[in-house]
Amino acid sequence: MIRYSAALLAILACGVVDAGDDGQSPVRTWRYPTDNGLTGTIFGRDGADWTEIRPAGEPTSTFKFVRHTNRFTELFDKDRNFTLILYSDGESEWSVGEGWNNWLKGTWEPGTALAVRSHGPIRCRESG
Repeated sequence: MIRYSAALLAILACGVVDAGDDGQSPVRTWRYPTDNGLTGTIFGRDGADWTEIRPAGEPTSTFKFVRHTNRFTELFDKDRNFTLILYSDGESEWSVGEGWNNWLKGTWEPGTALAVRSHGPIRCRESG
């Protein structure tokens, strides 16, 4: 009963979105602060390429989606041989080959974060 109640509460709070309106997974967006006070953005759909838009006119980067769990999203930039993990709590880590390095504390755009239930994620999006 408790498991059912928690799932029902999550559904009522944000609604379940198993796919976008076009039948694809919804776009999820992670934003991070930069040293110059601007904001960078990484966004994409699970199972598809993700894009990083860096501020101050820096070139964009393309990541291949690797996997998504209830805890993190893993992306890989082939051009830089760069693996990036974006955790559901906003933390991030990167690696170029060996070892992991802490990166920035970002935030998932409201409505694109995942709530966890016992048998998989509930994708939330804001109504409106």
